[in-house]
Amino acid sequence: MYAERLLKYLFFILLVIITFHVGGTAPRYILSILIIITCFSAITSSGKNKFSKAYALLREFSRHPLSWALGFFSVTAFISILMSPDPRYSLRTFCSEYVLNFSMFISLLLFSEKYGKKINWLKIVTAANVVFLILYLGLMSQWLVSQGEFWFLDTDIDVESASIGDRIFIFSYANTLFNGIKHISIYLTLLVAVVFIYLVRHQHKIRSLILLLVNLFALISTSRRGAIISVFAGTAASSLFYSSAKRYFAIFFLLFCLTVSALFISDKTQHFIREDWKLMFQGEVRKAKDMGGSIPLRIYTYITFTKEVFKHPFTGTGLGRRNIKRLMPDIIKEAGLVHGHNAFLELAIETGIQGALALLITIIIQARMLWSCWKNDDHPEIKGIMATSLLFMIMFWGTNMFTDGFRHGSSTLYWLFMAVPTGIAYADVQRNV
Repeated sequence: MYAERLLKYLFFILLVIITFHVGGTAPRYILSILIIITCFSAITSSGKNKFSKAYALLREFSRHPLSWALGFFSVTAFISILMSPDPRYSLRTFCSEYVLNFSMFISLLLFSEKYGKKINWLKIVTAANVVFLILYLGLMSQWLVSQGEFWFLDTDIDVESASIGDRIFIFSYANTLFNGIKHISIYLTLLVAVVFIYLVRHQHKIRSLILLLVNLFALISTSRRGAIISVFAGTAASSLFYSSAKRYFAIFFLLFCLTVSALFISDKTQHFIREDWKLMFQGEVRKAKDMGGSIPLRIYTYITFTKEVFKHPFTGTGLGRRNIKRLMPDIIKEAGLVHGHNAFLELAIETGIQGALALLITIIIQARMLWSCWKNDDHPEIKGIMATSLLFMIMFWGTNMFTDGFRHGSSTLYWLFMAVPTGIAYADVQRNV
């Protein structure tokens, strides 16, 4: 089917370009719209009246609890526009983060309900993984060997005087080609989840092992501790799905210890230990905060913003982080950071606690659907994609406990990939009705 082939290419291209900063948001928006059109074209191709067929499918989905959760989530976000000091800005955020992403998610979910099992989605993700690594490590290699000319360099950062070891870590945040260390580290959680489940299922073992090690190297180069901890937790949880995962987790743990040792030996720990832990252990968190370091800053940020949320739990600043700067300058000064640095706290600040609750309900319903499908479906490939998706959810939301990365390309990544397993799980629900 032509639409099916086209969708595979669109899915692959969007997965690749999500990581890039070049071109702005337009390519991501265009590809998302093309995916929506292609999905509805495919699922209504057998009907004489395409609009009636699409309406019938959407009406059927509207009876599922996931659609209620998404509806609740959308309503909380839309209402927050009315609270915004800049409604136009919040409306643009709503259209890009909610209307477009949810439309893409639902259309791809309905496509996957009907055709999802026919496509090797994890193979497409693996292909995107290879392309990403070639470009990411290729550009990094140019920085490592260059004597003065660094491609896609943020001009405010001195790289030439840095050692090769330091350049590896500087590259992740100083290059202007990719979308920043926060979004790159979140992107890598998906790639690690895919190849790790391939490995524990004993599929393409050599290729999967190589990809896993290189992905982990790229993740470590971002120096994002939250993402690294979440990946560690996700791989530990993989034993829930496959008994062989325990052995691979033990190997992963050994590699982790060796990496930490290498960082201490090479004196590169400053890229990961940015706080005065002596003061932290002595309870002098304020002094540690004043000296710098993200952990004491986050502690004060979480406490300060949480107190502010409890003062007016159901009214937020309106969608978009820019509103926080306009409405809470004194809170920002006290906290030390300009936003929540936690996806749920950030939503509570912007939309009220009902927005954070809506997101939590959506996640729980998704996870239950995937877990149920993993238990009840005997097909090994379906079990594989369900386990991969649940692992990705652990890693993705674990990372977002330490940052508010559920926006822009990272939110698109989540809805794009999760639409497929959710659609396959939804098909199982529909068969049992």
